[in-house]
Amino acid sequence: MYNEERELQIKLAKLQTDVQIDLTLAVSTVGLFVALIISFQQLLINATELFDQIAFFIGMLASAILGFYFARLFIQKMRDKRKEMEELRKEYVW
Repeated sequence: MYNEERELQIKLAKLQTDVQIDLTLAVSTVGLFVALIISFQQLLINATELFDQIAFFIGMLASAILGFYFARLFIQKMRDKRKEMEELRKEYVW
Protein backbone atom coordinates (compact mmCIF):
# COMPACT_ATOMS: atom_id res chain seq x y z
CA MET A 1 0.00 0.00 0.00
CA TYR A 2 2.79 2.38 0.89
CA ASN A 3 4.52 1.83 -2.47
CA GLU A 4 1.30 2.55 -4.37
CA GLU A 5 0.83 5.83 -2.51
CA ARG A 6 4.43 6.75 -3.20
CA GLU A 7 4.03 5.97 -6.91
CA LEU A 8 0.87 8.07 -7.02
CA GLN A 9 2.62 10.99 -5.34
CA ILE A 10 5.55 10.79 -7.76
CA LYS A 11 3.27 10.65 -10.81
CA LEU A 12 1.13 13.51 -9.52
CA ALA A 13 4.18 15.63 -8.75
CA LYS A 14 5.50 15.07 -12.26
CA LEU A 15 2.16 15.99 -13.80
CA GLN A 16 1.88 19.08 -11.59
CA THR A 17 5.29 20.30 -12.68
CA ASP A 18 4.33 19.68 -16.31
CA VAL A 19 1.14 21.71 -15.80
CA GLN A 20 3.14 24.53 -14.21
CA ILE A 21 5.62 24.51 -17.11
CA ASP A 22 2.80 24.64 -19.67
CA LEU A 23 1.13 27.50 -17.78
CA THR A 24 4.40 29.42 -17.68
CA LEU A 25 4.94 28.85 -21.39
CA ALA A 26 1.40 30.01 -22.19
CA VAL A 27 1.79 33.24 -20.21
CA SER A 28 5.26 33.86 -21.67
CA THR A 29 3.95 33.27 -25.18
CA VAL A 30 1.14 35.75 -24.66
CA GLY A 31 3.61 38.32 -23.32
CA LEU A 32 5.99 37.85 -26.23
CA PHE A 33 3.32 38.15 -28.88
CA VAL A 34 1.70 41.17 -27.20
CA ALA A 35 5.11 42.85 -27.33
CA LEU A 36 5.38 41.95 -31.03
CA ILE A 37 1.90 43.34 -31.71
CA ILE A 38 2.77 46.60 -29.95
CA SER A 39 6.04 46.82 -31.89
CA PHE A 40 4.30 46.33 -35.22
CA GLN A 41 1.65 48.83 -34.18
CA GLN A 42 4.30 51.45 -33.41
CA LEU A 43 5.96 50.79 -36.75
CA LEU A 44 2.59 51.00 -38.49
CA ILE A 45 1.83 54.37 -36.92
CA ASN A 46 5.15 55.82 -38.12
CA ALA A 47 5.09 54.23 -41.60
CA THR A 48 4.65 56.63 -44.49
CA GLU A 49 4.77 54.27 -47.46
CA LEU A 50 1.68 52.23 -48.33
CA PHE A 51 3.76 49.05 -48.72
CA ASP A 52 5.26 49.54 -45.25
CA GLN A 53 1.82 50.09 -43.74
CA ILE A 54 0.49 46.91 -45.32
CA ALA A 55 3.57 44.89 -44.28
CA PHE A 56 3.40 46.11 -40.67
CA PHE A 57 -0.35 45.47 -40.52
CA ILE A 58 0.16 41.93 -41.80
CA GLY A 59 2.96 41.44 -39.25
CA MET A 60 0.70 42.67 -36.46
CA LEU A 61 -2.12 40.40 -37.60
CA ALA A 62 0.20 37.39 -37.95
CA SER A 63 1.58 38.02 -34.45
CA ALA A 64 -1.92 38.05 -33.01
CA ILE A 65 -2.91 34.84 -34.78
CA LEU A 66 0.30 32.98 -33.89
CA GLY A 67 0.16 34.20 -30.29
CA PHE A 68 -3.38 32.95 -29.90
CA TYR A 69 -2.50 29.62 -31.53
CA PHE A 70 0.55 28.91 -29.36
CA ALA A 71 -1.13 30.03 -26.14
CA ARG A 72 -4.07 27.77 -26.93
CA LEU A 73 -1.69 24.90 -27.68
CA PHE A 74 -0.03 25.18 -24.27
CA ILE A 75 -3.37 25.60 -22.49
CA GLN A 76 -4.71 22.47 -24.20
CA LYS A 77 -1.63 20.51 -23.10
CA MET A 78 -2.19 21.78 -19.56
CA ARG A 79 -5.84 20.65 -19.62
CA ASP A 80 -4.83 17.21 -20.87
CA LYS A 81 -2.35 16.84 -18.01
CA ARG A 82 -4.99 17.87 -15.49
CA LYS A 83 -7.38 15.26 -16.89
CA GLU A 84 -4.60 12.71 -16.60
CA MET A 85 -4.12 13.74 -12.96
CA GLU A 86 -7.82 13.23 -12.27
CA GLU A 87 -7.71 9.79 -13.89
CA LEU A 88 -4.74 8.84 -11.74
CA ARG A 89 -6.53 9.98 -8.60
CA LYS A 90 -9.62 7.97 -9.52
CA GLU A 91 -7.50 4.93 -10.35
CA TYR A 92 -5.69 4.94 -7.02
CA VAL A 93 -8.70 5.90 -4.90
CA TRP A 94 -10.94 3.11 -6.16
